[in-house]
Amino acid sequence: MNNETQTKRDFPYPSLLGLLCAVAAFLYLAKSHAPLIVMLGYGIANLGYVLGGAALAAGHFRILGLNKRSHTWIAAVVVWLIGVGLANAA
Repeated sequence: MNNETQTKRDFPYPSLLGLLCAVAAFLYLAKSHAPLIVMLGYGIANLGYVLGGAALAAGHFRILGLNKRSHTWIAAVVVWLIGVGLANAA
């Protein structure tokens, strides 16, 4: 694309808010004295849920550079599977 026709995008605040929700879920579980791998898995699985919601609603998650709906869906499934695997590892 030509630089003159390319529009500058604003900072992706909705994506940042979704990412902070996943971090908050991780920090909330930290109070339960669960093993670290379980806490990481829980936080990563929640990020998968957030990515799935973003793919469904907006079709992108720009804070992670996911600008297409298909990329966001693939990332949601992969991240969720990794999180579930980690959460159930212990």
